[in-house]
Amino acid sequence: MREDPHTTAFTRPEPSGVGVAGTPAIVVLTGSRVGEVFPLEPKGTVIGRASDVDIVLDDDGISRVHAMIMIEDGRWVVRDLGSTNGTFVAERRVGDTPLMIHPGDRIRCGSDILLRFGGMEELERTFVDRLYRAATRDPLTGLRNRRMFADLLAIEVAWHQRHDLPLSLLFVDIDLLTAVNDTFGMQWGDVVLRGVADVLLEETRTEDIVARYGGEEFVIVLRHTDLESAHELAESFRESIGRHAFSLNGRKARVSVSVGVATHEGQELLDGASLLTEASSNLFLAKQQGRNRVVSGL
Repeated sequence: MREDPHTTAFTRPEPSGVGVAGTPAIVVLTGSRVGEVFPLEPKGTVIGRASDVDIVLDDDGISRVHAMIMIEDGRWVVRDLGSTNGTFVAERRVGDTPLMIHPGDRIRCGSDILLRFGGMEELERTFVDRLYRAATRDPLTGLRNRRMFADLLAIEVAWHQRHDLPLSLLFVDIDLLTAVNDTFGMQWGDVVLRGVADVLLEETRTEDIVARYGGEEFVIVLRHTDLESAHELAESFRESIGRHAFSLNGRKARVSVSVGVATHEGQELLDGASLLTEASSNLFLAKQQGRNRVVSGL
């Protein structure tokens, strides 16, 4: 670590893990070095844009020598080193006196750069989990996204075919969602999408797969479910969503859904794309026939 005049008056050797499980570290949550994890030195770790600091963050709003994280009086603290745009702990600005930090605390340098303090192992695991969720989950509803759904569907089709068991897929589309937005405002679209996702999750089994396919479309894989049972479940979903009152700022709205159903009985060779195509075609028929209905081929 480079020698810095700001550290001489108050640094002292202390155990590196004071109050932290594992190696003390920060993870960068935003900016050009997002995702990187840096261990911290008890005597002080300097953050800034200069090439000779301990952690170089070459982002707008970061001063050449911006801040220091260190142990003082047995506590991990953040000290601002005269930065132009300030250093903040939980949105409290660091002044002349350093601010104490605890595992999980967020540190903001300038207007844009966020750091998180904690143990290195936990920070790495948390960030990997966050990346995985971002890659596999729809950010609005929390459901599996289209990419993850495609991977899971291929696995399910192969397994059910190998074991000669029925597998059903529902293609669910919210009717006239644009009209709801036009009547009540754009926020209503998100309210309805989240609400429909919640209803579908509540009424499916743990082993079923519910995903947001795109826009106002959802897909559901029903394991070990034949065509007749899948049709009955689709009708149950349609009725539950039709009864549900979606609320925002004291106002309520209702929507309907159309559902296309397809079933793979296990005997014939079939892939996930064919199952999706059949369910999508039946959904199109449900729309053509007036919406708010289930079409399955029964």
